[in-house]
Amino acid sequence: MAHQPRQALLQAVGLVSSSHDSSSWPIGYEWKILKWVESGDSMPLPFDDRYDIATAAFYAELRSLRQRAQGWFYYAFGPKPGEVCIPEDQLPARCKEQEAKGAEHQREIPDAKQRLKSLARSESRS
Repeated sequence: MAHQPRQALLQAVGLVSSSHDSSSWPIGYEWKILKWVESGDSMPLPFDDRYDIATAAFYAELRSLRQRAQGWFYYAFGPKPGEVCIPEDQLPARCKEQEAKGAEHQREIPDAKQRLKSLARSESRS
């Protein structure tokens, strides 16, 4: 077991991202991973596990790290971008905020698709 659970949790979430799409951090889907970890059910996976890291042992360790770290990480944009740990007491509010943002983005998708189709049609006429 890790002596520094927050650091180990940060690295484990980074591994998930690496297995998913070879990126260093799961920007935008940290919350899906958190829900998965908190669900207690290792299936279905909220990411593409291209490196087969999502073993029962990895999932158990991730759950343990989450509990011991007493927080969760997300990527913060701004003057000093990077991974930030949200303390346990602030997680419920942050999760609600992220769910609302996710729902808003989902509502915007049809409009964005329509705009792209219109743009493609206008460019094909040129």
